[in-house]
Amino acid sequence: MNWHKCAVLVTGGNGFLGINLVQRLIEIGISKIRVIDNLDRQKNFNMYNKDEGVEFINGDLRDKSLCLEACKGIDIIFHCASKVGSIGFYQEYAADILSHNTTVDTQMLEAARHSNISCYVYISSAFVYPIERMLDPHSRAIKESEVIPANPAISYGWAKLIGEMALQYAVEQDNRIKGIIFRLSNFYGPHQSADLERGSIIPVLIRRAIEYPDLHPFPIFGSGNETRTYCYISDILDTLCIAVEKVKNYQIIGPLNVGSEEPIRIIDLTNKIIGISGKNIKVEKKSAPPPVTMSQTLDCSQAGLVLDGWKPKVSLQEGLEKMYAYVSDKMNQENIFYESK
Repeated sequence: MNWHKCAVLVTGGNGFLGINLVQRLIEIGISKIRVIDNLDRQKNFNMYNKDEGVEFINGDLRDKSLCLEACKGIDIIFHCASKVGSIGFYQEYAADILSHNTTVDTQMLEAARHSNISCYVYISSAFVYPIERMLDPHSRAIKESEVIPANPAISYGWAKLIGEMALQYAVEQDNRIKGIIFRLSNFYGPHQSADLERGSIIPVLIRRAIEYPDLHPFPIFGSGNETRTYCYISDILDTLCIAVEKVKNYQIIGPLNVGSEEPIRIIDLTNKIIGISGKNIKVEKKSAPPPVTMSQTLDCSQAGLVLDGWKPKVSLQEGLEKMYAYVSDKMNQENIFYESK
């Protein structure tokens, strides 16, 4: 695909994934980039200006007319927008998250269909998988087919699963649009939130390490034996670009698991970050109810088969060192603790 001739829309483009994706699109020479975001978590902080060749729209994607306006003249949509947060946030606002995200996904997909979009990339999540599989710390890596029988642990997962099904149905009904569905798992990198209430674990742990002992105690939730996999943002962006290049040979790519296949215990992740800090930090374990205590490892072999042998290039140690340096540099900038989608 000739990227230079494509007009691209990135929804949620002022959030963690969106900002990094737009930066990658600029690097590879996309001439027309449009971003839409409601700025709900950045205190109206807009990352973009017209000098970069990025058109920015501040708006709510639950608005049908706004979605249609955003799709005008667009070839490819990367739909990254979603209401996100910590596990506690998902539990407290379960109904609102389900309603908000399914409405956004529906309005955006319908606008894409009416606007003759050629490729629609849907960013899904590992949270679509049944809670039974994710609560077993000894289970093997989860394959894409194991999404059935459906029983996500949180409403965010239900919303993402509904979004996947909607895109699959749309592609079946209208062969003018090609679809890509990625189930991302625990990715991290620059522009990710370190907010103590809604932030992701790696930037939050790094923030706590940097501010320790002024910011204390240094807690982890659960036993510390829970396992996760973590993938650096640049590796995620590689898969998105490869998939768009290859989708011309498919009607739909995915759903594909995308992430690292090297699990690490939360306590070991914490100790890696403490090691990078060089501080003598005492960790305090705090109890946590499910689904916080689940373990999560995805089988990403199918992504390697479809995406030209893709595997993550950035090791966890290298990624953590990059992220620690980034957070350290940005600690004095207020918006480091905010993200959107």
